Amino acid sequence: MSGAQTTDGSGWLIGKLNCIWEVLQDLGRVLGYTRLSVLVTLLAGLALIFFGQGQDLIVIHAEEPWSLFLFYPAVIFWALNAWYWARVTLKHCKAIPVSESCPTPLFGGRKRRVAWLVRHVPRLIGTAAFALIAIAQFVASGREGLAGAEQDLLRDLALLTLGLGLGFYLFVRFRRPISRALGRLLSALRKGAPAPDWLMLSPAPGYSFARRLSELPSGLKRSFAVFGLALLLVFLLATLTPTWLGWLRADVVFLVGASLWIAPGTWLILLGRHGQLPLLSFLVVMALAFSFFNDNHAVRKLAPNAPAPRSSLAEALAAWRGQWQEQPAPRLVLVATAGGGSRAAYWTGSLLGTLQDLTPDFDKRLFAISGVSGGSLGAAVYRSLLTAKPDGAAPCHGPRTPYRDCARAVLGQGFLAPTLAAMIFPDLVQRFLPLPLLPDRAAALEEAWELAWRRQLGSDLLGADFFASWPRAGDGEAARDLPALLLNGTSVATGKRIVTSNLQLRGILTDAYDFFSQCRLRIRMSTAANNSARFPVVGPAGTLPRDGNADGDAGDQEGCDFDRDFERIVDGGYFENFGATTALDVLRALKTLACPRGPQDCGLEIVVIQISSDPDYPGVVERDPASPGTAEAESRRRGGPAPQRFASELLAPVETLLNTRSAHGDLAAQQLRDWAAGEPGADYVEFRLVKREGESVPPLGWVLSEAAKTSIDCQLLVEENTANLAQLGDLLQFDAQAFLEELKTSCPESG
Repeated sequence: MSGAQTTDGSGWLIGKLNCIWEVLQDLGRVLGYTRLSVLVTLLAGLALIFFGQGQDLIVIHAEEPWSLFLFYPAVIFWALNAWYWARVTLKHCKAIPVSESCPTPLFGGRKRRVAWLVRHVPRLIGTAAFALIAIAQFVASGREGLAGAEQDLLRDLALLTLGLGLGFYLFVRFRRPISRALGRLLSALRKGAPAPDWLMLSPAPGYSFARRLSELPSGLKRSFAVFGLALLLVFLLATLTPTWLGWLRADVVFLVGASLWIAPGTWLILLGRHGQLPLLSFLVVMALAFSFFNDNHAVRKLAPNAPAPRSSLAEALAAWRGQWQEQPAPRLVLVATAGGGSRAAYWTGSLLGTLQDLTPDFDKRLFAISGVSGGSLGAAVYRSLLTAKPDGAAPCHGPRTPYRDCARAVLGQGFLAPTLAAMIFPDLVQRFLPLPLLPDRAAALEEAWELAWRRQLGSDLLGADFFASWPRAGDGEAARDLPALLLNGTSVATGKRIVTSNLQLRGILTDAYDFFSQCRLRIRMSTAANNSARFPVVGPAGTLPRDGNADGDAGDQEGCDFDRDFERIVDGGYFENFGATTALDVLRALKTLACPRGPQDCGLEIVVIQISSDPDYPGVVERDPASPGTAEAESRRRGGPAPQRFASELLAPVETLLNTRSAHGDLAAQQLRDWAAGEPGADYVEFRLVKREGESVPPLGWVLSEAAKTSIDCQLLVEENTANLAQLGDLLQFDAQAFLEELKTSCPESG
């Protein structure tokens, strides 16, 4: 008896589990058919929730509410695509089995359940687009550094987005009664003529698996044609002139671009179902196979020619000293500037431009700038401004601060939209081609920088040869190698630095590569900056070709002589994000060259300027072992959040590697500060982006809002930056007080 009860009990449990499994099978089949809409919706939404640059795009809506007039139509377009093409796939793919196998059917039986899923899952997918945006807005509202009013606005926007999502669901749920009413109205206006097909008054006909695609309904064919033409138009624009799409916002380009791929993907799914081939899976395998041959990320180069000759560090130091033959040499200045996307570029360019305006001979005192990522772009723009010499003809020219104003005008423009357009369209299609035929998204970013320069200065220095910013003898003035640029990238093969500079650095750098010593490539100034600023995901690794000589003799060939078939270069922040290591290499070499008999008989006084752009970075510690405050100061270093609890066995190594990158940068900056503290005649001045109460932290990415730019503009009014500017004024003999007073009039008061 007991055994029979046990058998009956286990049979009941197995039966229930079978019924639950049947429900999951039905849901899995529906989601499998609509997987393209599900995948695009999830990827786009999660990118805005979990990726820093996605959150930056959401935060900008709080700073610039007018941008919502472009953003919400893009969200609606995204949701409509996700819903419509999921619906089309379910209507025109093989019917889902509805034979009942469960003794006690769940949710009204299998036939009813499948019909409900077919009707409602596409609607829920489209509605999920709004839900994911609302989650992204709510997450962004809790972002540290946001002003209270901006946090409230983002929460309100999250509620608005949920309301729009509810409205969207109700619309697609009751679209047929709405369409019938509209159809009757249009029929009356058309004097009895039938309503147009696009109202979708009649349900889509059934589709047998053996039926040919050519027999698809005419309305669906027109849908494919319309979306196909739209995709082709945007693809051509993104391929031929990606900078033209720069007038659109990056979030709009991202959502609309991702949505446009759902239609051709649906066509492939239907075609694959017709031919019983998994075409999408085949495309993924094909992309992996073609990746051996179709790399289109070669570092952009000018017409074949050898790079310009470069001076050695000793020659550059002699030239620097030669400027002051008739007067005592002032302090030699060397700048190290950290990465951080547009905010680092804008902060670096603005600060260096300010120093140039306050000290007209600052460029003669400045020996070199060691930059990383966005800091490298800011340094490249400043260096090019010294050659362009902005005057009244330039739109960016200011009456009192022309260099600062022009740097801000160039670097304050948006660069992300063209890059995303190139990434979503030509760069994505290139992955499925066997040979490199389509342009690189890195080129789109460089062209966006060049266009920003042309708009403000009228010339093309950023798009010209890297060495064009250092006029040679015969160009109307004596040759000048200073201020030099030291733009730091990272080798993918070795993890070492690759430094792009107009000076010869072989033998100067410690365990690093000198780009032009390794490569005989003529590159643009924008490309040199991008050698250092290849952001993860947004910027691809740049490929450097080998010269092809088996014996390693480069001769006049164009290429690189790394000890491998090819090299790839990525963002300099992978190694360390401050540019301090290269700055320290150069400083040590300068001291050796200038003081052959030791520091007691040197006569070279140095000012080191460190620029950082991470508001979470607490700055260097003035270490004095005899001071009781030193240990306390070191204990307040950047600590970071607690390690992840989730999947620590898998994620702990990745988390450690990412945090080690930050620790390397902090250490390098501290070592640079300690070197200056220990060298006679050396001083160290630090400028940081600092969190200001009541203001948002400027976002990290290739786009800045007006509020973010204003926040950076006013950073010199932060107490410690003001004090450091005064310290630098004492060292370089300038008075910044009038500039600071004028700056106060344009900066909002903050706590």
